[in-house]
Amino acid sequence: MKMSDLPEGKLVRVDADGVPVLLWKENQQLYALAATCSHAGGPLDEGSCQDGNVTCPWHGSTFRLSDGAVVNGPAVYAQPSFAVRVRNGSIELRRLEHA
Repeated sequence: MKMSDLPEGKLVRVDADGVPVLLWKENQQLYALAATCSHAGGPLDEGSCQDGNVTCPWHGSTFRLSDGAVVNGPAVYAQPSFAVRVRNGSIELRRLEHA
């Protein structure tokens, strides 16, 4: 996806080599998490985003956009997160390994 095509302040679901990923752009900063909630598989792109956190619409689990950490349950596992960069105007992702 082109950086210029990603709207500011809107949760967007994209496909990255068969993996559903949630993108969020705020003040030209990009964040990327797995788009499927680690709790029960809810669609995070249909949730809400506030104060650097995304909340799942199904059960209210909240995750920090910067690293996928659980802020509020019922989820107990962090969301997989991605390193994000823009090269030649296109957004590129690399999944980060978590401990």
